[in-house]
Amino acid sequence: MKFWGSVRVLLLLSSVAAVYGEVVLKFDVVEEQDPLTYIGQINVSAYPPPYTVMQGDEGISLDTQSGRIQTARRLDRETKSEHTVALFSTGKGFVAIQIQVNVTDINDNAPYFPNGSKSLSLSEISPNGSKVHIGSVIDRDIGVNTVKPPAVIISGNQENMFKLETKTTGSQNTLYLDLVLNGKLDYDNGVKKYSLVIQVSDGGTPQRSTDLTVTVNVLDANDNAPEFTHTKYSTVIPENILIGASIVKVSATDIDSGENGHITYLLDRQRDPEEHFVIEPNTGIIRINKQVDYEHQKHYELSVIARDNGSQTLESNAVVEVNITNVNEQPANINLVYLIQDNKTYENATVGGFIARISVSDPDSPNNYFANVNVTLQGDMGYFGLVTDDKVVYRIKILKPLDRETYSNYNLTITAEDSGPGGPPLYATKSFTLIVDDVNDNAPKFNQTVYTASVPEKAPAGTSVVNVMATDPDLGENARVTYSIISNPSSDSDWFEISVTTGFITTKSTANIDCEHNSNPWITVIATDHGSPPLSSTATVSITIDDVNDLEPVFERSYYEAKVPENVAVGSCILAVSANDPDCQGRTQNLVRYHLDNSTASRPFTGRSYQWTNLCQQSS
Repeated sequence: MKFWGSVRVLLLLSSVAAVYGEVVLKFDVVEEQDPLTYIGQINVSAYPPPYTVMQGDEGISLDTQSGRIQTARRLDRETKSEHTVALFSTGKGFVAIQIQVNVTDINDNAPYFPNGSKSLSLSEISPNGSKVHIGSVIDRDIGVNTVKPPAVIISGNQENMFKLETKTTGSQNTLYLDLVLNGKLDYDNGVKKYSLVIQVSDGGTPQRSTDLTVTVNVLDANDNAPEFTHTKYSTVIPENILIGASIVKVSATDIDSGENGHITYLLDRQRDPEEHFVIEPNTGIIRINKQVDYEHQKHYELSVIARDNGSQTLESNAVVEVNITNVNEQPANINLVYLIQDNKTYENATVGGFIARISVSDPDSPNNYFANVNVTLQGDMGYFGLVTDDKVVYRIKILKPLDRETYSNYNLTITAEDSGPGGPPLYATKSFTLIVDDVNDNAPKFNQTVYTASVPEKAPAGTSVVNVMATDPDLGENARVTYSIISNPSSDSDWFEISVTTGFITTKSTANIDCEHNSNPWITVIATDHGSPPLSSTATVSITIDDVNDLEPVFERSYYEAKVPENVAVGSCILAVSANDPDCQGRTQNLVRYHLDNSTASRPFTGRSYQWTNLCQQSS
């Protein structure tokens, strides 16, 4: 390996890889070597000759018999950093080979300034730290061989008036230079022209450098800046101030005359990027340009610039503090979270339980957690109330037992009244309907506790007796009523049956309704709902059996005998007979009638009914 004046060769077989069906052979060679400098060798064992070049490169020479690779000319990395040769090895079949030669850098280029020398002008009143971009410097080399900071001023910098700032961006072989004023220029009593020689160097070995001449002309200028009457102004405005309203007037003076003393006012937009404020350039009056919002920003600190109209303008700054006062312009926010499902609670819900959680905030005071908001509840009918520990989070509490049959739903409204800073209080409301779901807490109730009815004896099966009815104020299955009769043989309840669904009582097909057996049977009806557990109630049905004359009267004796003297007076009672009727009607009202069968009796005798019988009984 040789350096500068002899052949310098760097050989590296980097890798062998298959790419798109090819064998790729990679080599490195240092740039600027003499022609025919050895680069590398194809592995003839793996890829035997001969080789056929399909795509050559004028910088690379290939021996098609030996596989030797060398430079065909001097290679310049800055012109072309990679050379490629495509060939075929046909010694053992057909193999496509791609040779890639990477040209590595040497420090063969000095940094340079693309724009050459630079001339610029600075006003004598330029402030210390003023910065002027003087251009860039480029080095075509890479890595350690490229240009490196810092750049230095090697001559012409009297009294160390200037200094340099260097920086790089995305490109690593480019430096950007800024000239920074490091003192106070004085056209009248100092240097009027600076001829600065700036030198930059690379990091190679040996190091290469280049110089740039920068001429700085000092200009005589307007050397009196405007002066504000006050360096700081303050004002307070409400957030609902009208667009275009004047909020403050700033004032500055300049002792210069003519254009050098004519002042223009500006606002530094970095302090107010959203342009809420504008300034009249000639009067210094600051006005509202866009609506301000206390909740968004409570304080502005504006920078006002007073600039004269000299050829080299001078300016000064003043600060304007603008404080925004809160105005009550937005009602409170109400956030409602249900602690029950589907806005429903059950009528047996526990007293003291909670149905909803409410949090409130005031957009006019977004950073104040303990917002001064009064929250009330309407529509609760005395069954619900609000509880809170901090007047920010509230809960709706059940105050007393609920009864769906009294109130099946409640239309609740939450009202939030803010404290009204800077204006009258505002209200926000949120309403919802709370549904009270049913539980089986009511037994069916008959419309009568005792029913009366009548039915004739010997009535056929299915004869209507009476329709009982019970109602249940619950809902659904809790209110669905079915009827049944409590069996009581002693009261002959088995003569009757009841419709399970309608409560309609009729006579049974197996019943033998007999007034003589029981003229006043009674039954107990039970009405049961289908809740869980089921509830029930009872009613009594008293039934009168209407008698049918189905039985004959029966004499107490089957034979009566009497002796009558022949001189008995006409109308005399000679015999008393007695008979009973087993029918209900006969027993209760003694409606038996008597008469003589004249076909068998003698004409001299007559029979009488009650009076006659009674008289006989009295005479006996």
